[in-house]
Amino acid sequence: MTAFWVLVMEYAKDSVEAIRKIFKEKGEEWLIGALIDGSIGYYSVFSARRLIISVLAGRYVMYERTSANFDGDAAKEILRDAGVFARLEETNPEKVKRVLEFVKATEKLDPIQQMTVGLMYPTMNI
Repeated sequence: MTAFWVLVMEYAKDSVEAIRKIFKEKGEEWLIGALIDGSIGYYSVFSARRLIISVLAGRYVMYERTSANFDGDAAKEILRDAGVFARLEETNPEKVKRVLEFVKATEKLDPIQQMTVGLMYPTMNI
């Protein structure tokens, strides 16, 4: 893991600012892919985008995954998934490429269709 990611994941005092840095460096699509893969399909493109936008705007938002796994801290959830996805990018860049292709393909679907596809994500062998 690069020094930048160590700083972001381990020592960021302002989680929202750290997410802004990741968003700027990697882009929205990458961050959405991190959430989808990190949640094993719990998030759709629609819901991941909504979570990211809400956190960056300083709005409180919580999904079941946020509550159950991250003590209600959505920024912590995003940072964790981004860190794992960054590590995956270093160790298995082809998988990250496939996840980003999945994001592009499912983004065109309506939110209900995206959720339906998300239910199949764990078995899609991406």
